[in-house]
Amino acid sequence: MEKQILAVCEIADHKVRLVVAEFFHTSLNILKVEQVPTTGFDGRFVLDEEAIIRSIQSALLNASKNLQASIEQVLLVIPSLGMQKYSQKLNVEITDVETGISQQDIEKAYHMLMNSEVKVDKEVIFVQIARYIVNGVPFRKAPIYEKVERIQVEADIYVADKALTYQLAACVEKAGCEILDVVLDSWALAKETAIIEQSNKDVMIAIRLDKTSTQLNLFYQGKLISSEWLEMGFGQWVNALGKSFSLPDDVSTRLLYYNCELNKDEFSKYPVYLWAVNDQSKTCTQSEIMDVVLPYIEQWRKQLVRMCEPIIEKRSTQLLITGEGSLIEGLDAYIEKAFERQTKLYVPETIGARDPGLTVALGAFYAYQDMEIWLRRKKPAINMLEFEDMIGSRKTKEPTLELAIGKKIKSFLQTKKD
Repeated sequence: MEKQILAVCEIADHKVRLVVAEFFHTSLNILKVEQVPTTGFDGRFVLDEEAIIRSIQSALLNASKNLQASIEQVLLVIPSLGMQKYSQKLNVEITDVETGISQQDIEKAYHMLMNSEVKVDKEVIFVQIARYIVNGVPFRKAPIYEKVERIQVEADIYVADKALTYQLAACVEKAGCEILDVVLDSWALAKETAIIEQSNKDVMIAIRLDKTSTQLNLFYQGKLISSEWLEMGFGQWVNALGKSFSLPDDVSTRLLYYNCELNKDEFSKYPVYLWAVNDQSKTCTQSEIMDVVLPYIEQWRKQLVRMCEPIIEKRSTQLLITGEGSLIEGLDAYIEKAFERQTKLYVPETIGARDPGLTVALGAFYAYQDMEIWLRRKKPAINMLEFEDMIGSRKTKEPTLELAIGKKIKSFLQTKKD
């Protein structure tokens, strides 16, 4: 398999994430990660299109400078806002019965499903073909060359909010970049966390905690069932600290991450932060921080329980938490205590992207890679001529291994002689 360089753009909750990576065989090698703040998008609604475009351009420019190659196209992550799943059975007439089922017949079936009629305010994002049925016999993979007159295709069609999809796509294109394909964020999350495979045994609920919202994704029997949004995020906890201690947002965020410990019952009363206001010194303790944020966190947890309780009561369920806010100490244990169900914290293990805020962006690479070969475009995300020139120039500047060792030995002997 040849090396393939891809780029993913995720317009997330008050942040634009751009990840450039290289697939080589089954390994994903991170080349560059950019995370640029934006005031234009809160995870659900476009607040300022120009602000989003500027953030995308900044991310593209920074990454391109670092790689010394222009980024020309990206995979765009689409929020699962208003996501719905339609199950459909489609009968497809085979073009040539003598030669049997061909690749063209499978492609025709896929495009028919992608062009399915949906609600006016929805857009088809992707199609997951569950199985192919030939003469009553199910196949997981396309049964090429089977000699039949027709084939039945069972598939799940996933749609999302049409207006939002087009708005985000327009922002990327106005920023001067092409869109290679689109990936649903909840499906990308499933690909990175491997939660789809786990859902064959138990109901799986994936919780993604962001700044202004929390996304809950339900998976069962190897399928994405639904995606819901809770209008509460860790940003409310940060704001509460900022108001209580009159601190800026970045300082309040650090206090939350480094001093909030939800796996403890007692908290330190020693000062953890010192600052001055009008030449007057002020301090705060971990206990004071927890007194401010704990009521908000408890309210958030109660809302999660209320939303998930009907599912948990009926079936064996496990939970997974990820997202930018999931690194708060003890959050997984805190949720597990309320739900009385196994809860795992997911942090990506990919070198260069070990950040739960990047879970969805990383999953988009695998979601695209798992598509049928005929659906994937061969054009790389970056300008390969510029990239190869950069690699070539570095190789000419770097000394060979033999020359480098020779220089070290010569330097060592010269030092001893002196």
